[in-house]
Amino acid sequence: MMSKNRRPRSQLLLLPLLLVVSIVVSACTAAPAIEPPPAPTAEIAAYAQQWQSGNHIAASVLTTEPAVAQQALDRVEADLQASSLTVLPGAITRVNDNSATVPVDISWSLGDAGTWAYQVQWKWSRQDGAWKLAWDSTSINPDLGPQQGLVVRITKATDGSLVDRDNNQVLSPVRVYSVVAIQAKMTRVPEAASALVSVLGQFDSTLNADEIAAQIAAADPSTGYTVLNLREESYATVADQLAAIPGISAPSSIRNLPVTKDFAKSLLGQVTPIADALTKGVKGWRIVTVDSTGAELKTLSEQQAVPGAKVTLTLDTKVQSAAEGALAKIPEPAVIVAIQPSTGEILAVAQNAPANALGTIALSGQYPPGSIFKIITATAGIDGSSLRADTEVACPGEWVVDSRPIKNSHSFDLGTVALKTAFAKSCNTSFAQIATALPPSALNSTAKEFGVGLDFDMKGAITLTGQVPVAQSIVQQAEDGFGQG
Repeated sequence: MMSKNRRPRSQLLLLPLLLVVSIVVSACTAAPAIEPPPAPTAEIAAYAQQWQSGNHIAASVLTTEPAVAQQALDRVEADLQASSLTVLPGAITRVNDNSATVPVDISWSLGDAGTWAYQVQWKWSRQDGAWKLAWDSTSINPDLGPQQGLVVRITKATDGSLVDRDNNQVLSPVRVYSVVAIQAKMTRVPEAASALVSVLGQFDSTLNADEIAAQIAAADPSTGYTVLNLREESYATVADQLAAIPGISAPSSIRNLPVTKDFAKSLLGQVTPIADALTKGVKGWRIVTVDSTGAELKTLSEQQAVPGAKVTLTLDTKVQSAAEGALAKIPEPAVIVAIQPSTGEILAVAQNAPANALGTIALSGQYPPGSIFKIITATAGIDGSSLRADTEVACPGEWVVDSRPIKNSHSFDLGTVALKTAFAKSCNTSFAQIATALPPSALNSTAKEFGVGLDFDMKGAITLTGQVPVAQSIVQQAEDGFGQG
């Protein structure tokens, strides 16, 4: 007979099964998840910083081959002679738990070769729990092989020239000697200064012994004070005398100079800095890999040399020389500016020595224009007062406006004549009357039509185009009319 307390067989089997499932679940959840090792973020940043700062010992320690890495980094730095290096790592890619790669942007500042930039791939491996750069020469540059170096080769450029309108060279290479007084090699500075004035005074009459002595004392005792620069032909005449003065040296250099010391001095002083920048050639360069003997292997980057430009001035050398000759014997400051009327091109800008002492007054000085301004007054009269060339105007020897007497040269009197005759004879009284009959602003606006008072940029010369202010009185208006306002 069957007992009432006996459990069904299916229930008896269920208990062991649940126990087994419980044990399996417990076993699965009890073991913690295994975390991958951290990426070499800190090591990459440290290596980049140490290489960038030139600390190759500290950088090489972070590689798999410290000795080889340091030698390679040292050589590249010595060969390239870069003024700066920038190393910028990008995003890290994990290949597996023990290896990673990272793209790195490299940028060198190489003087005449400019900025050289490229990208490399760094491979990092994890050994004994530490990340190291898997050293390879390509970690410096992708084209760099073992035992190779990187070198910059500079190619010289040909400079251009500065010529006049007829293609005559305005500046030519000239050897110049600098007379330098070095205090450290002198026993008596005042005596040396007096001797220098005695020898060099023929080239510069403004030299003063006391001033020279003061400049020598103020200068760096080892480098000295440059007293004067002499062209080779001038230096040759006093070389022996200068050599006899203790503490005097005369280093030389080649400079681009005009045919004479004062040729177009006021103009070239402004033109030359602009022309120098245009005529200067740009050096070429090549960045190459070299082997252990220095032999070139491969060109990695290059730029051809660019010759300097030929700069042409509107200057006419013959006209310039003639203008300077005409001014040379005039004792007062005097200038000549010669312009080709059909084009407005400047043919000559000449100043004598007294004018040079005042600066570039030929181009920047402001003076009453004189009778040439009658061109503007006549134009204003034709435009504003319906005058014509044959319109009759009065030309008395003297004309008074508001108690101010205005006279012609030597008080000549033409009576009543055609405007063209008054213009040809430069009649002051006629043009004073024409001006006072016009609105106060008429001469100002007409002058601007001729370019007077306009602001324009002329490379190589600072110019003032004059000004014709609106007259504030009838007397000023009259005086402006014949160019004496």
